[in-house]
Amino acid sequence: MTGDAKENDIEYHKSLKEEGRSFLEKGLRVDKYLFRPLGWLIVRAVIRTPVSPNQLTVLSFCLGMAAAVLFATGRPGNFTAGGIFIILSGVIDCADGMLARSKNLSTEYGGFLDISLDRILDFFLLSGIGLGLFRYTGRTLLLVLGLFAAGLNSLQNTLFYLAKGYTKNTKRGDRGEARSLLFLLILPASLFRRLDLIVYMMLVETALFVLLRPAYLYRLKKAAPNRP
Repeated sequence: MTGDAKENDIEYHKSLKEEGRSFLEKGLRVDKYLFRPLGWLIVRAVIRTPVSPNQLTVLSFCLGMAAAVLFATGRPGNFTAGGIFIILSGVIDCADGMLARSKNLSTEYGGFLDISLDRILDFFLLSGIGLGLFRYTGRTLLLVLGLFAAGLNSLQNTLFYLAKGYTKNTKRGDRGEARSLLFLLILPASLFRRLDLIVYMMLVETALFVLLRPAYLYRLKKAAPNRP
């Protein structure tokens, strides 16, 4: 390995976030082995420019919202474009944090901005898919299920971050692998006009999360019975 290659490898690993210990983070590697290597290409291209991590965060959000609008049109050609846009959004969403760590520009506001825009995008993305399925198939049920999936996903995220606050877990990006997998699955679903499968998958996943939450709350109580 040449000196430049070795230095690049060191910089790449410096840019990565700390690996999580959850089952999803250990079992899924879409984020680690696909999105982050692609994100690193973007980091290398802009690291010596005035481009800031927050600007990449906003760009990722705009691309994701463009994908949501494309899906909402219900046009098959726009489904394909939406699938490509959501992959680009996911890659840049990884690049913003990598750029921040590489340039030592990580801030509390940057993390808050990233999480906030991600949650807004998730809601409109699933809603856009539901609306697009209705326009494409004429089936009102798919619109209802898409909106319900968007609502359940928002509830899931609310419960997730409430638990993080209670347990004082300050780790960020610990849902990144699951989100990257969702974005990756959206691409073939859009290519084959089967975005309904994404809606069904999200309904099952979020419903299970919410239904199993009482057991998680009970486990927290047993683990710390005297905690205020």
